[in-house]
Amino acid sequence: MGTTPKRTIDRGRQCPPTLRPIPTCERCGAVVVDVDLVVDDVRLNMQACSVCDVRRWRRDGEVQEFGDVLADIDATSTRYRRDYASR
Repeated sequence: MGTTPKRTIDRGRQCPPTLRPIPTCERCGAVVVDVDLVVDDVRLNMQACSVCDVRRWRRDGEVQEFGDVLADIDATSTRYRRDYASR
């Protein structure tokens, strides 16, 4: 039986195999933090690079300005606050 090869990053630490490639910064190539969210059936993704100090947001795969993402979340947040308040 074969074993699954482990992936390495620049610092030589071992990373477990993933189903998708490790995301990297479009500007400098460093590994980024990649967070997926779903708000009212809309897929949001945020990638943050600590080297460049850059954040990139996408809504359903399309690049978005941070202000637009906040406006969308703010428009739905009242309903969520009301749901939590009733518990």
